Amino acid sequence: MRLKNGPSSIQIREGIAYFNGGRRFLNSADYPYFRDDQRNWADRLDKLKALGHEMVACYIPWRHHEIEVGGIRRFDFTGETLPNRDVIGFIKLCQERGLKVIAKPGPFVHAELNYGGLPNWVCPSFNPAIEAMMGALGKPFCWGGVQPKADRSGMQELPLPAPFDPAFLGEAERWLRTVTERVIAPFTGSNGPIVMIQLANEGIYSNYQRAPWAYDYSRSSLQVYIQFLQARYDTLENYNRRHATEWDTWAEIEPPRIWNRELDLAGMRSYADWAAFQSYYMREILTRIRGWIAVDLPFVINANPPTDESFGVDAWLSRINPDDLPGIAYGFTNWIGVACKDSSVVERYQIMIKRARGANYEENWGFSRLYEPEFAHSSVCFYQTLIQVASGATGYNIYTGDGTRHTGPDLDWMHPDGYPDNPPIDGEGRLTPKADTVRCLNDFFNRWGSEFLETRPVRRVAFGIYLPYAHNAVWVAEQEWEQAAARGIPNHGRNLRKFQQLCLKNHQDFDLLNLQVVEDSQLQRYPTLVLASGRWMDRHTQEKLRRYVLEGGQLILVGEIPCADEDFQPTHILAEAQAKARVIRSSEFDGWTPADWGKRVVPKPEVVALNPEASRSWIWQYSHPEKDVDYLFVFSGKENRGPIEFQFRSRERTHTLGLTIPSSSTGVVRIQDGRITDVLAKGENEEAKEKVVIACRLDGKTISAGEPGDWVFPESKK
Repeated sequence: MRLKNGPSSIQIREGIAYFNGGRRFLNSADYPYFRDDQRNWADRLDKLKALGHEMVACYIPWRHHEIEVGGIRRFDFTGETLPNRDVIGFIKLCQERGLKVIAKPGPFVHAELNYGGLPNWVCPSFNPAIEAMMGALGKPFCWGGVQPKADRSGMQELPLPAPFDPAFLGEAERWLRTVTERVIAPFTGSNGPIVMIQLANEGIYSNYQRAPWAYDYSRSSLQVYIQFLQARYDTLENYNRRHATEWDTWAEIEPPRIWNRELDLAGMRSYADWAAFQSYYMREILTRIRGWIAVDLPFVINANPPTDESFGVDAWLSRINPDDLPGIAYGFTNWIGVACKDSSVVERYQIMIKRARGANYEENWGFSRLYEPEFAHSSVCFYQTLIQVASGATGYNIYTGDGTRHTGPDLDWMHPDGYPDNPPIDGEGRLTPKADTVRCLNDFFNRWGSEFLETRPVRRVAFGIYLPYAHNAVWVAEQEWEQAAARGIPNHGRNLRKFQQLCLKNHQDFDLLNLQVVEDSQLQRYPTLVLASGRWMDRHTQEKLRRYVLEGGQLILVGEIPCADEDFQPTHILAEAQAKARVIRSSEFDGWTPADWGKRVVPKPEVVALNPEASRSWIWQYSHPEKDVDYLFVFSGKENRGPIEFQFRSRERTHTLGLTIPSSSTGVVRIQDGRITDVLAKGENEEAKEKVVIACRLDGKTISAGEPGDWVFPESKK
């Protein structure tokens, strides 16, 4: 039974939030109320609102609100045992200020809390009735626990509970149903401040992007795996036929644990099964969690990006499948490095963001000691936020907006002196230099965010993701790529990364399309489609590609043209299209230069660099389908020394734009009816100690900030 909390005023459709029917660019800041003195809450919320924030996100840590005293467990949501447990009072303060709330009740929240915010009694070390999540080699998956290491370098690690263990599921259900009934449901509905629920955190245990062999080989997980196989193959006879095995019962089937390089394609099927199981596993546990939070609100996830390991992209694609999360909207985070210094960070961000539309629910604006020291500077945080928006994010969340200094050791032993170390509002409630940058960012998107969500990125090329290829390729070690390709297993993630690098160097925006679910009409929007291809492909997808080519699409197959179907039976579906498709070997594709890409793929690009500064920069364009409005995002190179000058096309006209910003900086320009109407740009790179006078020149007409520093140029202040 769902709680009667009234209709929600917010919906999420295709990754975009709609408030009362209108598009809304999400703009929020995290405030960890549970780390702060209750007497600070009102002041900090007022300051967040003054910076232009419309929403506040907050974890609700299980460990903080269910406590055990004298062997008796009890819930505290009103501050009876500790003032900053009064989460109900905190939500009321948000409501009084007109701030919407994104509630994040876990059960695991991470948030740099002891044991990820889980209580001790769900830990297998303290409760032997609960089994541990296990890796392929029989080692438990662990997290920093509740006791510091002897050298004080961190927390002693404790095994995490297997998510499908019945005893753990019972405890998690009890927590989520209780926090829903007492905290969440009373503040939802048409007048409630709580408008969205984030499920878990970056997967179950902040481990969404891990490899298939990392977890979960626990008994309870393997029972779910058998259910997956039964649904996938229907009968054991069919399973045996397709795997060339002779199992007598489903229970005998074991998942693969160590890669066998000698297997043929048929022998690889069990490896592909286990990789495909990863997204099924995640869907099943997230759906259960969603069912225990019985309110009529949008539910979202916050996937973390792929790792930079050789298998990282294919591992990520195997576990994260936004196309198969019914009733749960897609979202993401960051935490993988400094985008303005490392292009691989941008590449992995783009895979995460372009896989499906959604908002960025955690952008680092506060941590420079815990993560990279560069995040002490607002220019780095600003760049990081805009690179995600330019890649397709439909909103952002500042993590965290407020600093705090009031956390006890039972909740967080590691950060007694303040969390985080460098936020826009510090632990004493003072505005830091980052606050001005956040205000500028919020002002721009509060003004134009709704319109920006109506625009469309200029993308003439797409990469076709084929998940069965990823399920095989993830197991192949880097030194075995060529051998695997010769056996018909494509270098799926590797070729996607190469594709991205060529696009970035040519100012070429792109989309990622799941070939198994994309419709013909959507596919035909792209003049060019690139995919890493192997020896086999299911008949339905081959038919789709055949139609794409025959309708005039340019198909580039990196690998070989499929000649077998999903059962490895010969097929000639793509034979008719073969003469019109371009087939190149992976080794040849590796050698392609940006010039090769320009000649062979996009001979007439929408964005053309006019000087060396532009060639070293990244430039992306969004155009409105009805208005004469464009948004141009410009990200300068590491050694930028002058205006970034380029041409772009809009409504059959060619314009010349120049933007003066420091190195490793960024800006976004709004152009309407052939004139500059707004500029948001960072004129100071604090890390490099560079400061310039921002100037923007469109078709010979220049506007300038007049003095060095950051700049917001709204039309109303011309």
